[in-house]
Amino acid sequence: MAFVLLVVGVGSCKAPERRPDPFGEAVAAADAVWERRAQSGGFDEAERAYSALLGRRPTASAVLWRQARVAWSRALSEPGRAERWHEVGRELALRCLAATPAVAQALIATGDRIDRTLPLAQSAPACRVYAAAHIVRLVALRGPGAALELEDATGLLTDLGMAEEPAVLAWAQGWLRVLQGRESAEAREALLAALRASPGVTFYREQALAAFPDVDGSLPAFIPDPAWALENGADTR
Repeated sequence: MAFVLLVVGVGSCKAPERRPDPFGEAVAAADAVWERRAQSGGFDEAERAYSALLGRRPTASAVLWRQARVAWSRALSEPGRAERWHEVGRELALRCLAATPAVAQALIATGDRIDRTLPLAQSAPACRVYAAAHIVRLVALRGPGAALELEDATGLLTDLGMAEEPAVLAWAQGWLRVLQGRESAEAREALLAALRASPGVTFYREQALAAFPDVDGSLPAFIPDPAWALENGADTR
C-alpha cells in the first residue's frame, strides 16, 4: 500500500512552470520577420524590429549579432555599398562583443585591438563569427593594404567551436586562410563546408569557385534558397 501511495505521490508532482520571457518572445517574433524578408521585398521591416528591441536593451548580444547578420545580407544584396554595410556590421558585432563586461574592459586595455588576451570565450559565439566575417570581407574588398586587420579576425576565430551561423563561420575561416596564403587544403575544406551549410546561397558557391576553380565539376547543381532571394539576386564575387 505504501508503495502504491509513493508512486501516486511521485506521479502527481507538477513540473515547474516556465516563467514568461517577453523579450525572448519578441526576439523570436523579429526572427520570423527576418525569415520573411524575401517575401516582403526588403530588410527594412526586420531591421526595424531588431532596432526596437535594442531600444529596450541596448546591450542585448542576442539582438546585436542579429543586426550584424542583417548588415551581412545587405552587403550581399547591394554590392555597390558592400564595404559600407560591412563596416556597419563590424561595428555592430564589436558592440556585441563589448556587451560582455569582461571583454569591454579588456578592449580598453588593448586599445580596441582584438588578440588572444581577450576573454572572448565569455562572449556570444555569433558575435565573434560576424565580427570576423565582416573584417575578412572588408580586407577582401579593400586589398592587401588592409591586411593588418586580419590579425583581429584570427583572434576572433581562434578556439571557436560550433556557432549559430555555420556557413558564415566556415566562410570566414576559409577566406581568412586564402587571404593569408596558407593551408590551402584547410581553406578549401572550410569554403566547401560553408557551401554545404547553405547550398542555396549564391555567395558561398561563388566564393568557393573564386578560390578553387577546380571544384566546379564536383559541386552539386545549384538550387536557390527562396529565403535568400534578395542576397542571391546580386553578383557577390
